[in-house]
Amino acid sequence: MQKTGRNGWSSIRVGFEFGAFVPLFRSHGQMPYREIYNLGASSLDTYQTLVFYDKLRYRLLPYIYTVAAQTYHNDYTIMRGLVMDFPTDNNVRNIADQYMFGPAFLVSPVYEYGARNRDVYLPAGASWYDFYTAEKLEGGTHVNAAAPLAHIPLYVRAGSIVPVGRRFNTRERSLMPLSPCTCTRARWGVFPVRGCGY
Repeated sequence: MQKTGRNGWSSIRVGFEFGAFVPLFRSHGQMPYREIYNLGASSLDTYQTLVFYDKLRYRLLPYIYTVAAQTYHNDYTIMRGLVMDFPTDNNVRNIADQYMFGPAFLVSPVYEYGARNRDVYLPAGASWYDFYTAEKLEGGTHVNAAAPLAHIPLYVRAGSIVPVGRRFNTRERSLMPLSPCTCTRARWGVFPVRGCGY
């Protein structure tokens, strides 16, 4: 097992959290080894965070496959600027550090070293749910989002349907704090996975 200094852990953790919400999720590099089990003891908070986002990514595969199919069949995009989904909201036109991951997730990466919160704009025209707390927030507002090392600020658009895979066995925390009950007036077509690929 390799030892990683405090700064190395922070960058690995933040990169891993961000990586869970991009089209291709991969830990790049050779040293230190990028397999979670090579990065440290399973009792460490960082290790638990990496496992959480790894399992979340796997749970989101039906959603990701469906959005990827829309990319192929309908010229959609998986990861895009806010202006593409909210063209009438002038406030999103110059936001370059938040993005949509499919139609449901608003991702707000933390990119300043040592930051533990950040300003997040929730686009108008939708209500939003904090992914971790399920708190409902109104669109068209700025929030001071908590950004502890354990999670990336993440919001789910009200009305979204997010198809997910089976739960993994975890003791630390729930992987999908939002229940389907939070969705209202939604429509979604799921792309069937035929089991002949990844």
